Formats: sequence, structure tokens, C-alpha cells
Amino acid sequence: MVSTFFFILNSGSPHISATGSYLVLFSICVYILLYISHKPGNPINKPLLITTIVMFSLSTIHICVSLARGLKAFIGNEQIEFGALQYYEKIWLGLNVFKQALYATNK
Repeated sequence: MVSTFFFILNSGSPHISATGSYLVLFSICVYILLYISHKPGNPINKPLLITTIVMFSLSTIHICVSLARGLKAFIGNEQIEFGALQYYEKIWLGLNVFKQALYATNK
């Protein structure tokens, strides 16, 4: 059952597999910043560590907002013909503006 769950997660949405790759890269980066580059007598590079954490958080929030928009577009508008397309065309909605602001801030 667990393997079926992970298969559905990995094959269903590119956002979920992107989260996995972000998590792996984030873990490697934090490991390097905390253990490999931190020698005795050298301080931890706090600005780079904070930047890494903030960028990972913004990327994760961006993926969550994209998932919420997808659910709202496809599950909330299934009775309307081209309902998802009509939802995505409304660029002034709060979730759309928030997603674009996250993208611009993180890039």
C-alpha cells in the first residue's frame, strides 16, 4: 500500500516530484553548510544558511499554492465547460497574485 501511495504521488503531479528534488538539494546544502564547510575555528555562514532556508520555504509554499489552484480549478469547476480554463484566466484572483508574487520573490 505504501509503494502504491508513493507511485501515485510521484506520477500524478510534477510539483510533488519537484518537492522531492528540492528537499534533497536543500538537505545536501544544509549538510554542507553545517558540517563540511564548518571547520573548528570557522563560524557557520549564517547569511547563506538563512537564504537557503528562506528559498526552500518560498519554493514549498509556491508548490502548495499551485496544488491549491489546481484543486480549485479542476475539482471546483467540473460542471462548467472549460471551467478550469476560465479559472486560470482570472489572473486577478488572490491565489494567482500570491503565486506570482512568490515566484518573483524567489527568482
